[in-house]
Amino acid sequence: MSGTNLRSRKFNVTLTVQDREIRRIVTYRGVVKEFAIMYEALIEGKWRLIIKIDNAHGQAPHIHRYHPRRGETVHNLPHINANEALTWGQENIEESFRDFRRIYELALKRK
Repeated sequence: MSGTNLRSRKFNVTLTVQDREIRRIVTYRGVVKEFAIMYEALIEGKWRLIIKIDNAHGQAPHIHRYHPRRGETVHNLPHINANEALTWGQENIEESFRDFRRIYELALKRK
C-alpha cells in the first residue's frame, strides 16, 4: 500500500450534549482498512468509554463493552469485513446509545 493512497480521518459525531461518537477511519483506495468507533457518555462529570467497535492491530472486527464493575469484555464480529463492521457499528451506536448508557449508569449505581 502506497502512503499516497492511504487516507486517515478522525472526527466526533454529537449524539446529544452528553453523548458522542468518535470515529477513526483509515481507507486505501476507498476500502476501509482500519477503523474504530467509540461511544462515550458524559456521566458524573467524566467522559466514559462505553462501547468501542474496531479492527485495530490487524485483528478481525470486534466489539469492546466497558462495564464499571466487570471491566472490559470483547466479542468478535464473525463473518463481517471492515466495511460492513464500520457501517454496522455506526448504525448500532446511533440506534442503541441510550440503552448502552442506561445499562452503564445502572451498573455504576450498583458499584
